[in-house]
Amino acid sequence: MSEYLLSILLGFFGLFIFYFPVGLFLISLLHVFKRTLLKIVLSFYIGFAFVSSIYFFYGNLVSNSAQFLDFVFLIIGVILLPRTILFLRKSQVIKKVLQTFLLSRNSTARFRVFSIFCSLTLYLTVSLSGFPIGDKRYIQSGLDHDSYWHIALVNNLTESIPPSHPSSYLEVLSKYHYFYDILFVPVIRVFSTDIFALYFQVFPLLLTLLLGLSASLLAERVLKRNKYLLPFFVFFGGSFAYLLPLFLPGIQWGESSFWVSQTFATMINPQAIYTFGLLYAVIVIFYEITKEKRLKLKIRLIFLIIFLIASSIGFKSYSFLVLAVLFFSFLGHSFVLTRNTKLTTILCVLFLFFSFPYVYFVVGLGGTSSFIFAPLWFLTSMIESRDRVYYPLFKLQEEHYLVHGNYLRVLEIKLKELLIFFVGNLGTRILLVVLFLRRKILHEFKNDAVLTSILIAFLFACSFPLIFLQQGIVWNTIQVWYYGLILGNILASIAISKILIKIDQKVMQTAFIATLIFATIPTFSVTTVNRLMNHYSISLETEAWLQKNLSKNDRVLICPSDDILFTTSFVKMFAEAEILLADSVQLALVSSPVYEEQDALYNAFRTSDLRKIKELTAKHQVTKVLCSNSDYLPLIEKISDDTINRIGNMYVKKI
Repeated sequence: MSEYLLSILLGFFGLFIFYFPVGLFLISLLHVFKRTLLKIVLSFYIGFAFVSSIYFFYGNLVSNSAQFLDFVFLIIGVILLPRTILFLRKSQVIKKVLQTFLLSRNSTARFRVFSIFCSLTLYLTVSLSGFPIGDKRYIQSGLDHDSYWHIALVNNLTESIPPSHPSSYLEVLSKYHYFYDILFVPVIRVFSTDIFALYFQVFPLLLTLLLGLSASLLAERVLKRNKYLLPFFVFFGGSFAYLLPLFLPGIQWGESSFWVSQTFATMINPQAIYTFGLLYAVIVIFYEITKEKRLKLKIRLIFLIIFLIASSIGFKSYSFLVLAVLFFSFLGHSFVLTRNTKLTTILCVLFLFFSFPYVYFVVGLGGTSSFIFAPLWFLTSMIESRDRVYYPLFKLQEEHYLVHGNYLRVLEIKLKELLIFFVGNLGTRILLVVLFLRRKILHEFKNDAVLTSILIAFLFACSFPLIFLQQGIVWNTIQVWYYGLILGNILASIAISKILIKIDQKVMQTAFIATLIFATIPTFSVTTVNRLMNHYSISLETEAWLQKNLSKNDRVLICPSDDILFTTSFVKMFAEAEILLADSVQLALVSSPVYEEQDALYNAFRTSDLRKIKELTAKHQVTKVLCSNSDYLPLIEKISDDTINRIGNMYVKKI
């Protein structure tokens, strides 16, 4: 445990030295930002984006071995460290932090404490994972599949960029957003930190704090009063899924019963948390542009935004779509006011020019990066799927009316489904409709380039998945809606703030706020308690065996099964060995032809086709077979003369 705690400390130092000084230096070249907190937040985002971009493009264009870059950025960090310390001293950062946590009477300090508290609630949903206690390592509920995949991916990235695919040695992982995973690489290689400490304790703390602080900075720009609303909705805003049993007795509900995962449940996807905070930070920069009078400084800020948006595709490809809509909406609004065709055209060309390399190398053109027209698929599946709303009566009625040509009734059903989808996912944020009901408020939005852009991006994020689906794993498209929630938080906060201003009586205001809180947090409460109370465990004996006995020279065939051995990247998370096939969903995400191999593997084991299994092992020069299903033992015993050994819940056969 002491070594693990030391890894956490080294991880924080490595994260700081590799990314903050270089980000702070780059932001100082702009000579634009004055506020210390904004500089700190943007320094991390710029440092992350810049360093990961260098690693990515060097690996893809020059050489897949980029280890020397570790020492380049370490030296840069050390050289810039005195400058960084001077900035922190002059800005009195430590003094301000202490004042903030000592609950200064300053309202801004109290607001910061609230934002940090909100951040820590999200951090708790992941930070109790990874610790080795006794003879086990514990992972919190819901984190296993994606965490195993990303940890395995980081391990492969330490070997090469682009990496071999953790799910199969036959595939090189390309056309995938792994910038977040790259951030771990120099810290691990230079400081030999424990990957679990970095993944579950170090990076999540910074990501959640950046999200909370970005939200607080934006709230101070957008909300003249009631600025606590925005962090509240970001971290506690939930769906109305908890109301489903009132209408459908006996139904088992979850935070994503209406399809969209709420923000408090997305630490399973930390790169999404990164882009949520980045989205808020970019909007803050837009406000800086509207406030800045000098054209030269405006252009610098726009260049910064273009870089942050272009690089965001490497962290989460869907974030790029929403941020691009936000950017062009802002540019379009500015053009309407200024009619400056030349400048607008130049900025559009610059955006496309800087974005193209990222788009081409990260997601490619076509393949899984393309979309198919499939309107209302999520509405239909929400109604038909047993793990969603599941109200098949709507489907039966729809088919009946279609047969009889009663299209108005079909339209009525679809409108009901749409209403359920929107109200269910937004929860109390549905109060943002107030903005559309007041002409005066719409006029305010019309005259504000940033608010107009937020509104357009919100409508895009909410409507796009209802019209198009991504090729490959189609339901991944719902992740665009995550950004709809993030933007909806802003709109709902503005709407509710205006409602509170209209309520004159203090008692009525208090009653309204109390009702809002109690209607908002049930889904958050149930989901978070579940994450805190439930966990998976990994045997340290199994972990040690995999690390010691599956070397780079081994090639492993994993027997098909429904448990973590075959359906996740569990083995690759610890072993250096090459894996023939596991966690095939990740292969489907990148449309890998290797994905088709799983059918042959399944059929061979289901039919006990020893000849086919021997052909597979010979073809791929397999050295070991791992099985968790004891039913396959008689079959794998015949593959070779070696005895079968049992390690924990695994059976191991040498070939």
